[in-house]
Amino acid sequence: HKSAMDFASRISILCFGASYAISMGAELLRFLWPHRWVRWIATSAALAGLFAHSLFLLHRGWIAQRIPIANQFESLIFVSWLMAMVYLYLIIRDRRLSAGIFVLPVTLSLVGMAAFITQNGDIADEDGTSVLSATHGLTLLVGTVVMVIATVVAIMYLIKLRQLRLGTVFSRVRLPALERLDRMNLAAVYLAWPLLTIGLGLGFMLRHLRVDDPKVITTLVAWLILTGLAHYRYQPEHRGQRVAILTIIAGIAVLVSFLGDPIFGTAHLQSPPTGEGRS
Repeated sequence: HKSAMDFASRISILCFGASYAISMGAELLRFLWPHRWVRWIATSAALAGLFAHSLFLLHRGWIAQRIPIANQFESLIFVSWLMAMVYLYLIIRDRRLSAGIFVLPVTLSLVGMAAFITQNGDIADEDGTSVLSATHGLTLLVGTVVMVIATVVAIMYLIKLRQLRLGTVFSRVRLPALERLDRMNLAAVYLAWPLLTIGLGLGFMLRHLRVDDPKVITTLVAWLILTGLAHYRYQPEHRGQRVAILTIIAGIAVLVSFLGDPIFGTAHLQSPPTGEGRS
């Protein structure tokens, strides 16, 4: 265990961030040079990145003896890890799918934001040891990831719709059928809503959140938009381009609420430090 943790302690954000960047570059190269070995480079680099990413999270959790989601930095790292897993699942399931150009930019952006936070002072830990606190964090993070997936699927839907109408737009982008994308969007929205609802409810119960906190306000607005979207999607006749646009709006609102601490400088940033060093 000690040797494994020593090895994991040497892993930095640059290790897996660079791997995802190589994978992204290979995905873009596939449009110009769609050879099999280019796809293997993209997959291998993503697998290497996910391995290093996993060790980074395991080391941080091992040192702190808790799930590594107790501050904004760890939340960004955890969500980007989940997005990398989604990318690998998609390309392993369907190697022809152009998933990387949609999922990897999100993954790299989250990793970049985490790196930016470490350069400007890590965020102090919140209480992540109790079961309710851990549940609060996990439901919000997983709900955010699912909503990001719904947003990516909605973007795919709009591009696929343009492909069918114009024929030549993004012709090399291989996407699932509109019906499948619509089902994926429906499942993601209906999964994200209860997860974010539970996480928001536990947040109010555990942390006595202030209603004048900008992050709390944006989170409530995001939840209301998502609730409206879930209700709108409940009607079978409500589907297509309008639903995709509403999903993108809801996804942006959820992301803004998730990134509220560094954007608004909320009270979460002003908590006294716990003394934990940065990895």
